[in-house]
Amino acid sequence: MSSGQGPQFLAYENFTLGIRMKYPADWWKQDQVGVPLVGFFSPPEGPTDFFRENLIVSIEEPPPGTTLQEYVDRSLAETGKTMPGFNVIASQSATLSNLPAFEMLFNWSPGPIILQCKLISALSGNRSYTLSYTAEQGKYEKFLGSAQMMMDSFEIA
Repeated sequence: MSSGQGPQFLAYENFTLGIRMKYPADWWKQDQVGVPLVGFFSPPEGPTDFFRENLIVSIEEPPPGTTLQEYVDRSLAETGKTMPGFNVIASQSATLSNLPAFEMLFNWSPGPIILQCKLISALSGNRSYTLSYTAEQGKYEKFLGSAQMMMDSFEIA
């Protein structure tokens, strides 16, 4: 990368899931076999970097007729039960791939570190699409620009 340029981005496209987006060239991509999700992980920052900041794309099929608000309410209830110290910082309406979406910023503490997550969810057809950027709270801002670029480039094909 030459001086004055931002990170380089690569194209990701998954015809099976019907999605495409861009991700930083130095991030590691992992498709989950048999599970409708893909993860993108930041490069390690050294031998003591035990948590890799990441952006996960997950796809679910909620019950037919589920509204975005019902989906969000159900997801919040489940998340609150499974994440220790779950705390919503902010939530608002948003858009994802030109669809109405719900965006939330929250943190939780699964152990000695506090993690912070920006999550955005939208419904299209019979599928929900959720993108979640998770980082150690102290490194959240450092990788937020790359994560936001990934979220902004997300398209349902």
